[in-house]
Amino acid sequence: MKTPPEVLCKGMPSEFVAYFTYVRALRYDEKPDYAYLRRLFRSLFAKEGESFSAKGQMGSIVGWISE
Repeated sequence: MKTPPEVLCKGMPSEFVAYFTYVRALRYDEKPDYAYLRRLFRSLFAKEGESFSAKGQMGSIVGWISE
């Protein structure tokens, strides 16, 4: 866990850095704010438009963010 999210996600949208920063800060017994995480990725899809999701690059996540 020493690799900073900025290095781990180099070349990826900033939402991935925000995601990893958020989940790394969670305590073991802390419940994630799933609504926040869904909003984070929904905003990514809205920002990237159809070309990002239409190619199936994030197909497995699309169902998760639509809940």
